[in-house]
Amino acid sequence: TLRTTASLAEWHHRLGHVNKDRIVALSKDPERGIKLSDTDAFDCQVCKAVKHTRVEQDKESSRAVECVGHV
Repeated sequence: TLRTTASLAEWHHRLGHVNKDRIVALSKDPERGIKLSDTDAFDCQVCKAVKHTRVEQDKESSRAVECVGHV
């Protein structure tokens, strides 16, 4: 199995913003092909932006009360 070496930040981006612990766990399985060149902490601006804009919705107010008329 071919193992590709990249930094933790690069694997984070390549794998769709998977968290650090999951990437480290994947790298321990040689069949996955993931080899880490470092495990340095990093800040992902995409992940920060997504978490920042997430808004909790009130379950009661998000449901329709009446049927919708003709469209």
